[in-house]
Amino acid sequence: MNINNARGSITLLGILFSLFIFSMLITIVYFEKIYFFNLKSRYLTYLCFKHHLVKTQKYVKAMEESNNAISIAFPLTLIPATSAKAHAAINALKLRQNLLHGSHLKNISFNKFCSYQQNLISVMNLPYVTTSLLVLKRTPNHLVILRKKKWNIIIPNINQYQNKTLPDFYLKAELTRSVQSPQSLQITTSEIKKPAGLVF
Repeated sequence: MNINNARGSITLLGILFSLFIFSMLITIVYFEKIYFFNLKSRYLTYLCFKHHLVKTQKYVKAMEESNNAISIAFPLTLIPATSAKAHAAINALKLRQNLLHGSHLKNISFNKFCSYQQNLISVMNLPYVTTSLLVLKRTPNHLVILRKKKWNIIIPNINQYQNKTLPDFYLKAELTRSVQSPQSLQITTSEIKKPAGLVF
């Protein structure tokens, strides 16, 4: 009887030990899965951030190139001999800027790297002044207007693999129009826990 009791105790201990090992394995797999998804989310957020910065740099450079050309052409509109050609050139440059603006909106609104929440901040914080989302505001001499000489792009880490209300971190870029070269941007980047009121 004692032998049977001992065997029963050993069997029970074996079952309990197996359950313990199994639960430990499940816990390890669970945390490894969370770790993997966190890494993937971080990687995608950095790709999204890079996408926005590259597209914004190219956009501002192209817009300022057209602005410079318009500045050169505008005085020629006051000379009768060159007025017609100067107006045609300015209209072509304005059309180019409008197309660039539409393309930039598309690039930062729909791309494979970012979620719509990540894109929204950039869409609402465009570099140039607009009368509506699609219409660029211009000076009397047809130049588009940079909203600020210095502004921020902030991309939240949206972890689509976990149900989290708030992002784990944000990626922030401070963009400043270069004094030496207005077509260029000076960019400083950082990773922050929480932006102060998302102030741009």
